[in-house]
Amino acid sequence: MNFELLRDELLSAAPSANDLRLLNISNQEVDEFAASFRIEARKNKLVIGDKSDVVASFFCSYDPSKLEVGMVRFLALPNLSNCGWQVGQVEADPLIVDRATGEVYVDDLTSPGRKLWICSDSFEHFLLALIPVARYLGKCLVDASVLDDKALCNQILSESVIGAGGDNYAAFYRMLLGAR
Repeated sequence: MNFELLRDELLSAAPSANDLRLLNISNQEVDEFAASFRIEARKNKLVIGDKSDVVASFFCSYDPSKLEVGMVRFLALPNLSNCGWQVGQVEADPLIVDRATGEVYVDDLTSPGRKLWICSDSFEHFLLALIPVARYLGKCLVDASVLDDKALCNQILSESVIGAGGDNYAAFYRMLLGAR
């Protein structure tokens, strides 16, 4: 996967600093919000697992710990568990990449092993599916009328679901977008 392209797409999804300032938020808040669309290249590459593993490859080269897409937040480094890599959280619940299947899902924090949502057929597809969501949510922040555009929301939902690997993952993106 081309992580530089992912980084560039996420940066382009962020509202401009001028648009954010129109919301009457401080310069610090503008900077923090803009940072939530960034994955930072690591100055010193890390060695995490097998470089052929997309999760390891991503985290070796990038620190996504400031990246937030809706309720999805990423860890600075993945945690290896019995079932897979924990790469982030959705609210408080762990975001897991299954080591056996590659599937990305949200595990129930209070009942480990119970999948709340399945998110994608692979980590690579999950990252790609987040791009239209980030773009949409960035627009919603600076233009409240976007929330009323159901056709646009459905288009973004469709793009995300296709990017994630198909209709099996629609419930997660529906939740993330607040779509009905």
